[in-house]
Amino acid sequence: RKILFMGPRDLPEVELRHAGFKKAHQALGVSVGPKLRLEVEFGGAAAYNEMLTFIDSRAEFDAVFAASDVLAMAAIMALSARGKRVPEDVAVVGYDNIGQAAMSTPPLTTIDQNIELGGEMMVELLLRKLSGEAVKSVLTPTRLIVRESSVCD
Repeated sequence: RKILFMGPRDLPEVELRHAGFKKAHQALGVSVGPKLRLEVEFGGAAAYNEMLTFIDSRAEFDAVFAASDVLAMAAIMALSARGKRVPEDVAVVGYDNIGQAAMSTPPLTTIDQNIELGGEMMVELLLRKLSGEAVKSVLTPTRLIVRESSVCD
């Protein structure tokens, strides 16, 4: 119920993820905690250090939704460094489904946005635009990959 959103919301794709985060809260009738935001760039070391600082601030949260798997894995490491167990104390979900997500400890629950398809679509749209066609943005289909970072036995 107290979910921290982690990521740089000034990026359009992250703002879309944050909008989905808010929409899911609204659908369940749960308010989004105004202080449960961690604006952090997509770098593991910086995210780790900022997450340590956030944990040390004594903010209350029981889950993290990170705008990327790298941010989620940095959060897991910071939580572990502060004696928090994932998922028993804090559940963590990432975004991207990078290869390391399944191999992290614990394996990371993530949103798969089909990066390969996204790359193909970008190239196709770019080539069409370069040839003079008007093109519109397209979103890839996503799916939730549930792994151990978000579920307790």
